[in-house]
Amino acid sequence: FTLLVVATPAVACAAAAPTMRVDATGLDLRTQEGVSVLYGRIRLAAREVCRSHRAATGTRVPAAFARCVRDAVDGAVYSWRLPLLAALHDEFGADWLPVDPPRRKTII
Repeated sequence: FTLLVVATPAVACAAAAPTMRVDATGLDLRTQEGVSVLYGRIRLAAREVCRSHRAATGTRVPAAFARCVRDAVDGAVYSWRLPLLAALHDEFGADWLPVDPPRRKTII
């Protein structure tokens, strides 16, 4: 399975938006472990496609970068339509910053 993560800046058309493929080959997406690995890959891909929004200096995450990553992750999670993936994503809410890997609790 593969999926495209798309950065969709407000001023650019979707055709010009950078994309990155996320590979789920070898992951068992029926398990928490498989879905957690996929989610990590989605987040990394989102940060990569949105890097043009990140400032070259400073420690503060620019709002445009955070918004781009959030939108790219939201779109990727929605496109998979996996309940476990959606639940994991919902656990982090809309306000997480795309800096550190997620620390998650067990979802039952």
